[in-house]
Amino acid sequence: MEQQRLAQPHLRFLIGLAITGRDFTLTRADGMGVEHTTLNMTKDSGALEMVRAAMGFALADNITLGRSPGFELRKKTYRRFVTPEQKTQALVNRDHPDIGPATQVRESGYDNVHTMKTANFPAFFQTPPDESGKKERYYLDYLPDNRGSLVGRSTRIWCAYRQITALNDLDSVDVRDRNIAKEALQTNKEVFVGPFALKIQNIGIDSAASLNSLHTEIKKAVEKDLQEADDKTKTGAACILVPLQVYDTTDIMRTIRGFTADIPTAIRGTPLRRETVSVSLFKRTLRQYECFAEVARAAVDAFRGIEWLRSHGWLHRDISDGNILLAREDPSTFNEAFYPEPGIILCRRPTSSMAGIYGLLHDFDMAGLVDPSPLLSLQYRKPEKRKPAFWGTLPFMSIRTLLGLAERHEVVDDAQSVFHVLYLFPFSNGAPLPASYPKAPPPVLDVRWPTRIKRWADGIDLEGLGSWKLAFFMRRLKWHPDVNGALREPPSANQQSHLKQHWPRDSLRFNLWDRFIAELHGWLWFKVGQTDDGPDAVKWHPADKLNSVLDLVEAMQRMLGMTPTFHARNINHVLIQTLDDPSGNYDVPSRGMDG
Repeated sequence: MEQQRLAQPHLRFLIGLAITGRDFTLTRADGMGVEHTTLNMTKDSGALEMVRAAMGFALADNITLGRSPGFELRKKTYRRFVTPEQKTQALVNRDHPDIGPATQVRESGYDNVHTMKTANFPAFFQTPPDESGKKERYYLDYLPDNRGSLVGRSTRIWCAYRQITALNDLDSVDVRDRNIAKEALQTNKEVFVGPFALKIQNIGIDSAASLNSLHTEIKKAVEKDLQEADDKTKTGAACILVPLQVYDTTDIMRTIRGFTADIPTAIRGTPLRRETVSVSLFKRTLRQYECFAEVARAAVDAFRGIEWLRSHGWLHRDISDGNILLAREDPSTFNEAFYPEPGIILCRRPTSSMAGIYGLLHDFDMAGLVDPSPLLSLQYRKPEKRKPAFWGTLPFMSIRTLLGLAERHEVVDDAQSVFHVLYLFPFSNGAPLPASYPKAPPPVLDVRWPTRIKRWADGIDLEGLGSWKLAFFMRRLKWHPDVNGALREPPSANQQSHLKQHWPRDSLRFNLWDRFIAELHGWLWFKVGQTDDGPDAVKWHPADKLNSVLDLVEAMQRMLGMTPTFHARNINHVLIQTLDDPSGNYDVPSRGMDG
């Protein structure tokens, strides 16, 4: 049912029902929102709704429920693996083509058992017609990102492959696979090329990104700058990943409920949303990094992307660990074309990586304007009654945003979000996982953040979270790791094991992260006075403005040895020599031993 719901998010769920005499009260939810209403069973509308509720119980597993005509569902018997690692390895090897979600099943004396389950899987997706009326068909390989909540944006991202049906489409196939693709087409097999990221979500109709068509405007500006640049790597447009194609459908009030004009009182005030389908290049996530130097350089490119957006009058406003991708498409487990099932072959598309570019900003669904007009949104129609701006993803939101001090988002908020992504990185990720791209998602680590971090990274009281985060980063002894590689508190066994195993204090990986966040902290916070922690302890406060993102980028590039102005005294020479080593486990010389 879960797999079916991902393909058919318009299914309606009855989550509460009470009957008293002639009246009955129901609470139900779908992709549009939650509805709570009381109806009279003796009236026409009440009797009809009662019948619909009863039929819903009877037809809960019928694949015809809901409205999502783009999906083709197939009934599959698939394996449910005991551990995420076992599932990932099976996907990479493709020894089991039908892979299900990981479980924690245990049978007496056996740790590697798996069960079999039959379900309706989304197998293919056909996009809505584009401006020329053409439709594309995609093979859905697996689901790397599932935020398919019952309400809200309900974001789902598939690793997908686009179908080609004619020999003149072979230019879209990598030269290494063209012969096998040509042979497959001539023998009436289905040929798909990829990987691509197929994203389906419900976005707000009245958001700044929708009102100002920012997806389209950003895409045009990126293409224009890259076309006009003599050296594409010198423009920040190279650090922006825009969709190859975006398909907008009608708003979901029409597709789910069939409303045309009048909206029932019970659901008035529900945010207006429409279903949007976008196709982008499929890239590695930060979790699939090869070495931390790659992550640090990706962060530098994220700052370049922020500055490029600002120079065009835009802000990202939702920078998180999922919205910064790694640009390089190697190392890759996709070494040759393969058959995921009989009659279907998946081939490689040409590699799309630009030398010197490590990170890409993407996902502009919450993007906004640097200086929004008072007429663009309800929030700015009455300047004297402006509300605080709350945009972003909780663990990565800036302090002033959480505290409600910002009437609108600023560049410094996006920059601070990048810092939080980097700060949380070793507490959320293990050793490098480059061998999982693109055939399999990296396994999910069972890692819990230390208590002091969780206080400001998880919760519902935004102002309280902001206060904790402010206090945390104001004093170095709170946020900076100690010699044991953990925060200054007794770590749990889970945290201690994770940090010692993957981020030991004497490793290159930890040392580079340590220096990089310290340098960034010095750019995004300013000193305000002494603390009680000692004569050398300084109190910090987050910057309200950032004078120049480019100065920050240049400083980070010098630190990482990415510019000719780099000098060995800025960081250990041995550290720079070993930056690109995937293992990241070199012993780092003590300070004063530069080459």
